[in-house]
Parts: sequence; C-alpha cells; structure tokens
Amino acid sequence: MVCLGEDEGEPVIYRIRSEVPTDIDSSEYANLIKIMWSYQPDERGLPGEEDNEQMEVLEDLLEEYADRSGIAVMTLVITGNGAREWHLYSREGEETLALIDRLGREGPFSINTSQESDPGWTAYGDILKAATEE
Repeated sequence: MVCLGEDEGEPVIYRIRSEVPTDIDSSEYANLIKIMWSYQPDERGLPGEEDNEQMEVLEDLLEEYADRSGIAVMTLVITGNGAREWHLYSREGEETLALIDRLGREGPFSINTSQESDPGWTAYGDILKAATEE
C-alpha cells in the first residue's frame, strides 16, 4: 500500500505492507529494526536519482535477506524530507543489526540503525491504522 503524506510542508511517501504474512507468528518477530539513510533532498524533499538508485540496491539486499532467511519481515518504507527509513521486524535483532552493519561497510550505503522491542507490532499497527482511515 502506498500513501502520501506531508512533513514540515514536504511530501512524504509511505510504502506499507498491507498485512502481516500469514505464514509467520508475528510474536516471534519482536525486534523492530529501523534503518535510516539521510540524503540531500531535491526541491520536493525527495532523493536525487543517484541516491535513489543506491537506496534501491540496499532495499533489494534487505528484502532478499528477509525473504531468504525468514529472520525478518519488512513492514514499512518512508521517504521524504531528506531521509528514507526502512522498518523490519526481526526474530534475531542483534544478528540482523550485524548484517545491516556489514552491508553498510561493504557498500556505498550511508545508514544508521536502531532497534527497539515491539512484540505486539504496535508501531506497524499504528501506521497501518492511520493509512487505512484516510
């Protein structure tokens, strides 16, 4: 699901997983991993072509890792106002952060990461609810 919003007068694009995958027990994926990439925004607050291409490479790697390993589920991508942020729920928070850190060192990726406990997927639920109420 794609939704448009605004932050400080700039456009923000939300790509939201429309539902929790039915083949997983979401309570086993209690670690919310956030990956943020700050970029120099264009006049609309969005990334330029080169930044966007590199972000797509990173996103492809993240999706491949999540799908192949089954250790994480990507739920949200937010782009706008000089940053792109990916949200993944992971079974193994430290393992996922270590992999993302390796990707950051090996590629041209300018990222920061954080982790928090969210066993009820509250952050995802709040975003999904807000998106479906509009």
